[in-house]
Amino acid sequence: MSVSRKTFPLLAAPLAALLMLAGATNAHADSGVSAPSFTTLLDNAQINQSQPHLQVEADPSASEVTLYDVDGNGDPQEIGSTPTIDSDGTTTVTPDSPLADGTHLLEIAQTVGPDQSDMSDVVSVDVNTAAPTLESPTDGTLTNESKPLFEVSGALHNTVRDAQVAIYVDGQFAGQDSSDDGGEAGLFPDHHLADGAHTAYAVTVDDLGHTGDAHSNLVHFTVDTVAPGAPTIISPADGSTLTTATPTITVHAEPGAHVYGGIDQAIFLGPETADADGNATFAVTDKLADGSHVLGVFTADAAGNYGDGASVNFTVATAAPPTTPTTPTKPATPVTPTLATPSKVKLSSSTLTKGHPVKLSFTITKPSTVTLTLTQRVKGKTKTAAKISFKVKKAGKASYTLSTKIGKHKLAKGRYTLSLQTTAGTQTSKSVTQTLTVR
Repeated sequence: MSVSRKTFPLLAAPLAALLMLAGATNAHADSGVSAPSFTTLLDNAQINQSQPHLQVEADPSASEVTLYDVDGNGDPQEIGSTPTIDSDGTTTVTPDSPLADGTHLLEIAQTVGPDQSDMSDVVSVDVNTAAPTLESPTDGTLTNESKPLFEVSGALHNTVRDAQVAIYVDGQFAGQDSSDDGGEAGLFPDHHLADGAHTAYAVTVDDLGHTGDAHSNLVHFTVDTVAPGAPTIISPADGSTLTTATPTITVHAEPGAHVYGGIDQAIFLGPETADADGNATFAVTDKLADGSHVLGVFTADAAGNYGDGASVNFTVATAAPPTTPTTPTKPATPVTPTLATPSKVKLSSSTLTKGHPVKLSFTITKPSTVTLTLTQRVKGKTKTAAKISFKVKKAGKASYTLSTKIGKHKLAKGRYTLSLQTTAGTQTSKSVTQTLTVR
């Protein structure tokens, strides 16, 4: 016999009246009346609203649907009802008062005729109206990625259906992805963000498809994908002769840019930061041998964009001149660097998946053997995940297509640092790096 969730005056009536009521309830149950049920709410669902609109399927003949919250003692407490039921038995019931965050046991009953009967199954739901936390990018971040990775914590636990995290950039929806069973998520925006300042926040999307009202912390960040211009070497001048073995090198670059230098690809200088006027100075402490040398410099801006390089040839002559006239000799031919550092290194995408390879493009000034290395930070240590070398037969633009399998190495999901440099025997050029995420 179905049990009523309301207290009726019949409780004080004679036994015969109770038996009549029991008979009527049984007859009602035998008449084919269907029990009510939640149509979209599953057991152990995550809800981010305290007064969710719950869709219910009841018997079309029902006059009322009542919502109960079962307390810790197993006693149902009426928390809402609705008399509005469509001809097909569908309706929506909403709690009269906000549900506290935490676990609730919900069930529904329907009233058919004089009695309330036919209880639904009890459904456990976890109400969590708290805002998630946008962990990265952090406030004030400057990035050269037009589709930066957004990392969120404190979201709904994805345990039943498909709890999600949605990202809004500049107030507009920018994409969403599933959270894991720990309430964390990492996602990229659906579209490339324009260069300039942006704001972002995260919200939860629960198992019923509700977008949460509570916004995460608001993060301000800036996208800068434009590479700085090539620097200019002020001193030493190209073709000049120096009488000191420890010259001072002066470079003009974009203000605020990080300037890197190298002499004969053996002595590395910097980085130095160009001042407000664009000037950067290097002091050479390793003595240069008398003879010809090559100085090369390049820049990277604060966002991590690398610009074109510049180079000059100069001669060091510190030896005293001979006391007797000598036959003039032809000036020594400037030494051409044996290795050329790749420049204009770009990725077609900062995200690599099995179905979407990434094209690595770069410029090289002479035919070279190029080595590509992928490293990853694991437990505070840098480990090499993959390394491969290939030949570039012509100077100019070159490219290499990256897949999730490089040589004999299969890349696991995660964030990697990609390094590109030319090699010749035991010699290597300066490496140029990019960040790559494998999903």
